[in-house]
Amino acid sequence: MNRIFCTVTFTIIAQIGFAQLTTETLMQFKYKDIPLGKNMSEITQLIPSEVNVEKPEDVNVEDFYGFVAIRDYFKKGIYSYFGMGSYFANNFVTKQILTNYSGWNSIKTIELYYTKQYNSEVEPTLFLVRKVLASDDGNLTNVFNGLQTAVTKQLVKVPKILNSDFIYNTGNYVDSKIAIWDTGTNLVFLMVADNVFSRHSEFLYVSKTGLNKYFKSVEAYEKSKELEEKNKANKSANEF
Repeated sequence: MNRIFCTVTFTIIAQIGFAQLTTETLMQFKYKDIPLGKNMSEITQLIPSEVNVEKPEDVNVEDFYGFVAIRDYFKKGIYSYFGMGSYFANNFVTKQILTNYSGWNSIKTIELYYTKQYNSEVEPTLFLVRKVLASDDGNLTNVFNGLQTAVTKQLVKVPKILNSDFIYNTGNYVDSKIAIWDTGTNLVFLMVADNVFSRHSEFLYVSKTGLNKYFKSVEAYEKSKELEEKNKANKSANEF
């Protein structure tokens, strides 16, 4: 890549609280630099062109919803189609899947989830980030303890630690360990699953305000839908 172009690309900045976010810091997706609450367009412009960005129509969350012990945090906003799958409502959530960034060492995939209010034309904002790490062949407990200890030192908070099943969409399940930190404004989840030949590790960074905004949008939509169906039924009854 041309050095001048590269310099220009990596000096694009967006304001985030009292700090400045650059393409370099964004793409590492470290907790302190994650722009939760920022507009989708602001974040998208910082993603370098080399990155493969996928924007699926259906907002499938099975890959992290398979960790059974975290479901209570999200279940108010989860849907299934004909009893199958686990999805956020795509009326209110947009998902970006980021892969193929040369600056990543231990990161395999990043997923960005943006939400907006019901019946609003305002641009969606980032409320959840999923960071999937490269597989590790260590022992489940050792991998989990190493990651959990490092995060606890940074957040200076004691997490809730849970043993859980991870259930695949095939119905098969494996053991997993989960740590959950509540920072007051955000929730941080560490989840490690015991796959056959390696350990699968990932983080979820969740804005509590953003998640609540999504839940309120779902609630407003469901109430509107219920009212519409009642009005339709009343209109049909008038034809009796």
